Parts: sequence; structure tokens; C-alpha cells
Amino acid sequence: MCIYNKHLNISSTDKTYCVQGTIIYVNANWTYVLSCPFKADTGSRLDWFGPPNLMTYTLGRDINPNLPHSDRISAVGKIEEGEYNLRISNIQRSDRGDYQCAGRVNGNTATGLVELFFAVPPETGPSLSRNPPGLIFVGNTILLKCEVSGGTPLANISWQCDDLFGEHTASTDTKIEATINLTLKESDNNKKCTCRANHPSWTSQESVDIFLNVFYRSSENNQTHSEKVSTNTSDIMHPSEASVTGNIEIIESPNIELCSIDTGNELSLSSNFVTSRIANDVNKSKHGLSVDRIEKNKCPVEEENILSKFTINQTNNSVAPDRNLTIQRTPAGGIISGNKVNLTCIASGGNPPATLAWNCFGTNTNYTIGNTVSYSVEFEVDTSDNNKLCTCSATHPVNSYSPQAHNRLIVYYVPGTNPIILQNPPGAILTGNNVKLTCTVLGGNPLAILLWNCTGTEENNTAGNTASYSITMSVNKSYNNKICTCTAHHLISTYKPTVQQNLVVYYAPSDLPSIQQTPAAGIINGHTVVLTCSVKGGNPPPILRWNCTGDMTNSTTDTTATYSVSFPVNKSQNKAICACSASHPDLSYTHVIEHSLDVYCKYHTFCEYLLYTISYKFVDKRNY
Repeated sequence: MCIYNKHLNISSTDKTYCVQGTIIYVNANWTYVLSCPFKADTGSRLDWFGPPNLMTYTLGRDINPNLPHSDRISAVGKIEEGEYNLRISNIQRSDRGDYQCAGRVNGNTATGLVELFFAVPPETGPSLSRNPPGLIFVGNTILLKCEVSGGTPLANISWQCDDLFGEHTASTDTKIEATINLTLKESDNNKKCTCRANHPSWTSQESVDIFLNVFYRSSENNQTHSEKVSTNTSDIMHPSEASVTGNIEIIESPNIELCSIDTGNELSLSSNFVTSRIANDVNKSKHGLSVDRIEKNKCPVEEENILSKFTINQTNNSVAPDRNLTIQRTPAGGIISGNKVNLTCIASGGNPPATLAWNCFGTNTNYTIGNTVSYSVEFEVDTSDNNKLCTCSATHPVNSYSPQAHNRLIVYYVPGTNPIILQNPPGAILTGNNVKLTCTVLGGNPLAILLWNCTGTEENNTAGNTASYSITMSVNKSYNNKICTCTAHHLISTYKPTVQQNLVVYYAPSDLPSIQQTPAAGIINGHTVVLTCSVKGGNPPPILRWNCTGDMTNSTTDTTATYSVSFPVNKSQNKAICACSASHPDLSYTHVIEHSLDVYCKYHTFCEYLLYTISYKFVDKRNY
């Protein structure tokens, strides 16, 4: 036997070795196949052991009948090639633990190790951050970080920025993060970087995007140490040439270049400067700056020529915020119908801050700290809100700034009805036959989990918006009046209805029919005889018939079939045969018993003292 070790290959010199353990994470009600890491030698087999205490699960293809959940266990694989894998259906929490497969491999005794865990969903989906925040420019290096908190195991996350990929670089016991470094180029403007996260408890991959808004200088008329001013504000926002606090609009001659005068002093544009001269001595300027700095160089033309070629008008002092809006949701996961959800949209940076709006209606709260604005909406959810997409939209005086962020709601709600049971075949079942019980319940999010208290072959038929779980079993007479119960479980614990099905099993009597005559001795000519046929047991009791005519009386109870015939006899009926036949829904039970009448004369001495003989003859006739 091997000692379980997740990290090491264990070996010894006695030709017994273990294969490194595999850790598997599953969810409730899954069906999962545990793979043995090796194949058995030809003519040999592999056995499986599992919780509790590594008890025997399979010996080759045979299932341990003493296993409490043997109906959910099977050996699968290419058995003829020595492949023995363990299939577990409808996985329950009791299935957690250590599993081992063992057998002869290459002439040695080998043991493979598998550990089964239940997956725990992360506390949040992937979230993004960027360092540094705020405006970013060509030549800057930024760090993008994506993280997912909580969950067992930790989520798998990765970055993709066009052809650049990055895997996770760091993790703790409670959090995993993936980072990627980018040195920005002009082509990175409007680039979308996506962080993708996967987890065993999620039904699909989750992802979140970040868009890069990179500021750069225009390449047109790009002379050394000169800055082009154009109607596109992004053309003048880069760190090597100018630090911009306002939008500059060219009214005339948009291709002119601004520069400082021979003195090397900075050029100052006034906030109300329209068609005025650019002073050589900036100290004479009487107005505030709208452009803080333009790199020193000599003007390519005379000052007078500059004035004749353009007019500059400052439109505003607006700077667009970060394009990446953040949405925080409380609670972070699914929301139970009838509870409240709070969505908070956050935009950072900008002058002035962005204006935010929600397309989902509720109670709104707007608050701003520094240059970070937050806008929340809170409302009570119902079933109609499941999968609703709430969108936060941002607007700003910079018309090109109009990002949006979306959050899709997951609303938990119970099914609208209790489960129902369908039986196939309907009605009573003959012993030895199979019956299939299917429990279904419509609706709910998530769908209900259905469990049977009866054992048999289980089948999960859940699809669409209907949870369905079947059990098939072969019945015998001990199943008669057996009550099979289907219980529905849901994430909302207040929903736990049960529904029952009472099985009716038909089985033949274990006894043969018998006949009793009244009076017991011979019958005097002209007197009345009563013949009573009876059979004990069976469900239902058999149906009895007489071939003799007379007054019939049926005294059948739940446990015994009784059928009588009475009639006056005459001497011609002496030695006559009356037969009782028994039939049952179990067609294998078709029996006939015969009775011989003994009739004598009342006034004949010989007849009065005649010893009577009652002859019983058992005849088994299928078609009497």
C-alpha cells in the first residue's frame, strides 16, 4: 500500500512503486471518470480503492456489492487493453477523499493515487488594475494586473493583448494574480487587453477587458523639437513635448507650428487670446496659461508671419478621464430574488470628472472623492432580472470620451412548482420486471438538485430549464407498497419539497388452489352441496372459476381468493368432476384442481352405509 503524496514519486527496490497523485476538483451531481495512470499487464487486472478508509470499490470489472453507493460506481475503459478507470455518477460530498488503483504493471506491483476535492467558487470574478493610473503616453511602461480572490482551487487566469500573452505570476492561499508589462507605442492606442479566468465551479469562462487610451504626437510635419497643434487633442498630449491642461482649437491655418521665440522663453497663450500677437517677452503676458510648456527652439518664420497665418482659441480646460470604468457589485455573486443589489460605477481622473449614468432603474447615489467619481444604483431583484445587463455610461466635455461598462446580473430563485414523478410503465409492475421513476421540476435558478431514497440505476436527464433525475430498478414482491421519495434541494434552502411514489408490484401466489366440500361426506340425492375453492397469497389474489353451474359466491379478501359454488345434486352426478381454475396477471400462474362428487340414495340400505370416497386430483392445465 502506498502513502499518499501529492508531490513526490515514491519507489522502492522490492518492485513495488507508486505513481504521483492527481488532484481532481468536482461539483455535486457531476459524473466523473478517475483515470488510472497505467494499464494492467495482459491477463491481469486493476483494482480500485476509495473512501472511507480505502475500502475496496472494484476488482477488475466487478463492483463491490457491499459498497453503500455501488449503484453509482462502474469500471470503464478499454478493458481488453488493461485500462481500468473508475466512473462515479451523481457525485456527492461523501465521495471526497483518496482513491487508489493497483495491479500488476510490467511484472511489478503498482499503485496510482488520485485525490478528489469539491470545488469552492471564487468570491469574485476577475478584476483589473493598472499602474500607473491616469493618463498614459507613448514611451510609458505600464503594469496591468488581473486578480481573482478566493475559491478552491484558485482560478486559472491569463492575459492576452493582441499577440502578447501572459500567465499568472503570483498566488497566495486566497488570491491569484496575473500581470503583464507593456512599453507603450502609438499603435497601442485603443488596444484591448483581455484577462480570462477559468474555475471548475463556473459553467463558463469569465473575462474582463481593459482599453488603452495612449496619447501621442502627430507624425505629420514632425520637425525636431516642434509641436503640432491640431483639432485632435491627443496630438498634443505627450510627455516629451508638452503638458496640456486644455483643449486647443485651430480656427485658421491648422497646419501652423507653434514655437518659442529666440529668447528661449516659454510661449504663453492667454485664456481669452483670439487673433492677438504672440509676445516675444512672455513676462508681459497678462493672462493665465492654457499650454504650460512648449519645447525651446527657434521660430521657423518671422513673428509677423505667424500672426498672419493662424488664430487660436481656447475652448476649455478639459482632460478626458481614464476610459476603463469599474463596476463593483454587492453582493458580488448571485442575488436571491427579493433581495437588493447595489451596482457602483467608478471613473478615475479627468478634468472635470466624468458624468455617469445607469440604464437600470433604482435608488441612485452620486459621490465624488478628488478626481474619482462614483455613481451607484440599488434595487430589489426578481426573477425577471436574471441575466439582465446593467450598463454604466460615461460622458464628458471631451466628446470622444464615451466609454461603457456592463454587469450581468445573476438572480437566484426557486422553481415555481413542486417536483412530479412519472412512472414507466405506469400502474402495477410484474415481479421481475423493471420500473423507471423520473422526478422532474421546472424552473429555478440554479435548477434544483433531485435525490431519490430508493436504490437503482440513476440517470440525470437535466436539460434546459428542467431538472430531471431518474432511477431504474428491478422489482420483486418485497417492493410492493414500497414508497420511493424524491427530494428537491436548492441553493435557497427554504425550498425542499418532497414527492412520493407508491409502487404496486404484482406477484403470483406461492400456494396452489384447494377445494373444501360442505357437507364433507357423501351427498344424499336431492340435497345441496357447497364447493369452496381458495388460494392464499399473491398480489392481486388470483381469479377463480368453476366449471360446475350453480349459485356462485365470491368471498375474496386482500390476502386470500375464495370462490364457492352451491347446487342440489342428483344420482346422475355421482362421480361427476367439478374443476376450479386459478388465473393471475403473472401468466406463469395458471393452475386447475378437480373434485369428484359422491352421491348416494337416501332409502337404500346399501346406499345409507356406503363408505364415501372423495377423490382429489390435481391437474395443471394452461388452457382449461
